[in-house]
Amino acid sequence: MSTMHAYKNGRPVAWTVLVLILLAFAALAAAGTTVSIDAPEFVSGTFDVEIGIEDVRNLKSGHFNLSFDPDVVEPTVIRSGEIGGVSVMADGDTDDSSPVNITVSVTGEGGASGDGCLATVRFRAVGADDASTPLNLSAGNLTDTEGNRIDAEWTGGTVTIKSLMTHVYVKNLDDDRLDVYLYIDDDFKQFEDRISSGATQEFGSYKLSEGVHSFRIGWFDPDTEKWYNDTAERAISGSVAAAVVLHADEHDKDEDKISAHVYVKNIDEDELDVYLYIDDDFIEHETISSGETGDFGLHEFEKEEMGSHSFKIKWQDTGTEEEYEKIARHYIDNEEAVTIFIDPHTSTATPSLYEESSEVPAPGLASFSASASSPASSPAPAAQPPSASSASSSSSASAEAPQSLDTTFHTNPVSSNTGDDRFGYHLITAYILIGIVAVLFAMSRFRRP
Repeated sequence: MSTMHAYKNGRPVAWTVLVLILLAFAALAAAGTTVSIDAPEFVSGTFDVEIGIEDVRNLKSGHFNLSFDPDVVEPTVIRSGEIGGVSVMADGDTDDSSPVNITVSVTGEGGASGDGCLATVRFRAVGADDASTPLNLSAGNLTDTEGNRIDAEWTGGTVTIKSLMTHVYVKNLDDDRLDVYLYIDDDFKQFEDRISSGATQEFGSYKLSEGVHSFRIGWFDPDTEKWYNDTAERAISGSVAAAVVLHADEHDKDEDKISAHVYVKNIDEDELDVYLYIDDDFIEHETISSGETGDFGLHEFEKEEMGSHSFKIKWQDTGTEEEYEKIARHYIDNEEAVTIFIDPHTSTATPSLYEESSEVPAPGLASFSASASSPASSPAPAAQPPSASSASSSSSASAEAPQSLDTTFHTNPVSSNTGDDRFGYHLITAYILIGIVAVLFAMSRFRRP
């Protein structure tokens, strides 16, 4: 049976389908452009109200009224909006009266289509807690690029003043009494003096609007004679009170200093008296047993002394009865550890190369591998620092050596040139010359006929 000739309750099915299609198009047309209020439910202080728009086509200009209760809120500024990446200019008078008439326009050629924001109005809450006000949109008129009216549904909103109480505390972790200043959103709020070390001081309760706020404290530390800050950001939301705790951290007067902790490892078979020099200045003396590591302590430098420093040790070897020294250069820019090795020396053995030992304190910090150490010109007494002449000779050796961040300088043992040695050298030279003359004279005699 043909559909065109089918009947149901006396009406053609085709007409029923057509009516349904028309109703669907009417519903789509009715669900066109919408303009609505987007605002927080609870407000305090200053807050923003966005005039949003959805499903608009070719918007060019428009105007509307925004009404409110001036005893509860008041507008302070109107900002422009954006739809689908296209700027929408917004303007209006923000006096205390209600409603506020807002005009909007799309700049440039063409219009704006899609979803976005017509304008944003910033308000300030002026009413009491729990006071509410409707935010209504009325007298709205939008036109497209052809000058035709755009039908839209206009929807308002409501805001209620609810001050969010935020309690602020400061805990003093420093070892001194501190005077502390509190700032919220960079506005000074309160000052509390002489907060005891380890104590937590309440800095009061504050009504803050919903959103993210910054909390900062500043204080002066008497040890370092410097100002410090601690800043935190907190998101305040809902109607529940919040607590913010800030900390005044401890700062030590020596925190900006740099230092070197010096260790000396004795690989020699004898117990040795070792003398430490830093930048050619005598520091201290330690007696170190064979195989042990001597701790020469922590040596501090001022911050402006950051850079390369020389670390020199001197000792007298009882086996060779010679005085030896070793110089290491190390770049000091923080808390560093410097380890220097004393090589074994005997009257017959040649000094050998020793690498860093796992027994050295402070593993993982910089140390210096050792090679042949140099005997100086004369032995030093067992209980006294080496002589000044010995120190000056080592200074020249250090100055002639190439500089680097971490280096160890050594010289090979040499004997001193005395007057007798020079005389013997010249006498040998004379004997050689006399021998050469004698050989030449004999050869000339044999050549004669």
